[in-house]
Amino acid sequence: MTADPVDSAHSQLPLVHAIGELRAALHRGYGFPGDADVFEADLAHEIEHADPATCPALSASWRSSGVG
Repeated sequence: MTADPVDSAHSQLPLVHAIGELRAALHRGYGFPGDADVFEADLAHEIEHADPATCPALSASWRSSGVG
């Protein structure tokens, strides 16, 4: 028998489908203390070291946001 998702302990967690939603959830306090800062640092590192030919739109939008 499987647990009903409505009764699950995880039913209160937000559904995350994109980086922006994950970022927002972490900044609202979901996760452990410091997770938002670690996520931002890891994301910035990966984008800075990514091959621009494989993700030009992501790289351009990140740089123009002033975050990275």
